[in-house]
Amino acid sequence: MKKEKLNINNNKKSENQSRISIDDTVKLLKESEKKYKNLTDSIPLGIFQSTPDKYGKFIEVNSAFVKILGYKNKNELVKLNVSDIYQNPNIHEQISKILIQKGTLKNKKIKLLRKDGKPITVLLTSRFIKKSNGKISHFIGIIENITKKNNTKEELNIQKSYFENLFNSAPEAIVLHGNDDKILNVNEEFCRMFGYTKKEAIGQFINELLVSDEYKEEGVSISASVIKGNRIALSTKRKRKDGSLVDVSILGAPIIHNGKQIGDYAIYRDITEEAKFNEELLVQKTYLEELFNSAPEAIVLHDNSDCIVNVNKEFSRMFEYTKEEVIGKKINDIVASNEYKENARILSKMVLSGKPVEHETMRKRKNGDLFDVSILGAPIISNDKQMGVYAIYRDITEHKKAEETRIRIQEEAKMARKIQMNFLPKSNPEVAGYDIAGSSIPALNVGGDYYDFIWIDENRLVVIIGDVSGNGLSAAMVMANLQATIRSQTSFEHNPQKCLERANKLLYQSIDSKTFISLFYGVLDIKTNLFQYANAGQDLPIKFSINKEPTALTIHGVALGLIENSNYQNGETILEPGDTLILYTDGIIESMNEKREQFGKDRLLELVQQNTERASNKIVEDILSVAKAHCTIEELNDDMTIVIIKRKVE
Repeated sequence: MKKEKLNINNNKKSENQSRISIDDTVKLLKESEKKYKNLTDSIPLGIFQSTPDKYGKFIEVNSAFVKILGYKNKNELVKLNVSDIYQNPNIHEQISKILIQKGTLKNKKIKLLRKDGKPITVLLTSRFIKKSNGKISHFIGIIENITKKNNTKEELNIQKSYFENLFNSAPEAIVLHGNDDKILNVNEEFCRMFGYTKKEAIGQFINELLVSDEYKEEGVSISASVIKGNRIALSTKRKRKDGSLVDVSILGAPIIHNGKQIGDYAIYRDITEEAKFNEELLVQKTYLEELFNSAPEAIVLHDNSDCIVNVNKEFSRMFEYTKEEVIGKKINDIVASNEYKENARILSKMVLSGKPVEHETMRKRKNGDLFDVSILGAPIISNDKQMGVYAIYRDITEHKKAEETRIRIQEEAKMARKIQMNFLPKSNPEVAGYDIAGSSIPALNVGGDYYDFIWIDENRLVVIIGDVSGNGLSAAMVMANLQATIRSQTSFEHNPQKCLERANKLLYQSIDSKTFISLFYGVLDIKTNLFQYANAGQDLPIKFSINKEPTALTIHGVALGLIENSNYQNGETILEPGDTLILYTDGIIESMNEKREQFGKDRLLELVQQNTERASNKIVEDILSVAKAHCTIEELNDDMTIVIIKRKVE
């Protein structure tokens, strides 16, 4: 027991040594909120409290948490589920389970989504807080945004890899020394040039390894100078492993880190191989020029007066100028039309002052045609001095067209939705002895669902539900045509069969051959409780009776608009006290989750059976809410529409 106690105390001590621990945060939050609000808000770490349920709700967040996730204020976050901010919502559920099982979670790297949709990487430290009864009250946690750290680490790894490759593949001999003049590392060219292996060279004093007796004094003087922080450059002789001397140029310099010299390096060049080295430089230059010219985007190099120094082939193709026509001329005189001259001047001024720019605008070709471009401009820096600037131009004409198309589709969807909602009933009918309700949730592109209630006389009510094929504005317009047609037929024809047959002929003549309409048409006689109906391709309504299994109505029929002279049949059923009849469109049962599992008819039946005693409007709300929640896709693919007819128990 003492040993266990000691381990527990050690663990607690380790936890308390964390920079900002969960217990510290709990203490801050439990003390006067008003007194310490400024302190928690000044912490650069995001602090939060959330509920422990499956999706989670934010109870409290600090300003840093709001800022990290890109929201305006904490009220925006409190409205969301905690799982909503995860790039993968399932991770939230996994983390909740771990917290409930283990109590704490430390420095878990996770991906979150900012409000603008951009992913960020954070370290999550969290634990649960219990109530006095031992049950979990809530989670409390800290997030630290390490996106930049990750990027920086990756960049450092890339730079390290780049340096190592450069070091080892450099065409000159490079040696790194400590401040005691001992060799720390050599590259492959050093080994080739002087005949030593790395193992033989590392740990040796540089002058003992390479300096012959006649050059000892010079070698000692050079080493002393570099160790003192000076740079040296000279030509001399050094010896190989076999004792032969080789003419070399030497460049030596200190290596400084955080203002302190940690060693030095020396670069040796075999002067006898100068021609070979120049040839290698020429190869590299040719490679870079080929890379420049074969780039898929237009690239132009300017000097610090904004005159063109060079352009690649894509620039010539895009702007229709030859290289000879533009070199030496001001870039804005070449590509900026009069109406964009000021815009171009401002961009040039920014880049020439050392500021990178990214901008979408318009530029002109040689023939004067304007086109959409994105421009990336940046200074070219060498030895802390700006040598010029470069700009990359991308033709975004097609991108702009796609964006305009997307906006047009969205506007059409809004218009279609408005049309659809205007044709749906504004309220549920009040029917003696019955409780009737209906509702529809439109999808993003509006699927064309339709339902309606039409009084024939004081005792007979027409109940309609249907679905127009297709989506968007065209589906909404067909739905408007459908409503007008059905209402006109209902005004003088009360037989469901004949009403559908007449409506079918009219719709066949007025809609295109690719469009069709599934429709269920029923007439409820509240005096006799007879429900007479005809069906044109719509899912069969389901009847729920007390102490009986649910049964579907039986009459089928061809969708409207497919065959000009379709025949339909009448069906009928008596609604007994307590009976519930449910009419629905396929958008409910065919809604899918991320696993592509449909909501299905079985779930619908179970949901209705569990709620038959509730009011019709409540059943409708529950079904639509549960079906929509099942559909984990961000936007619905199809409308969801449902109508409930209940005969009250007398």
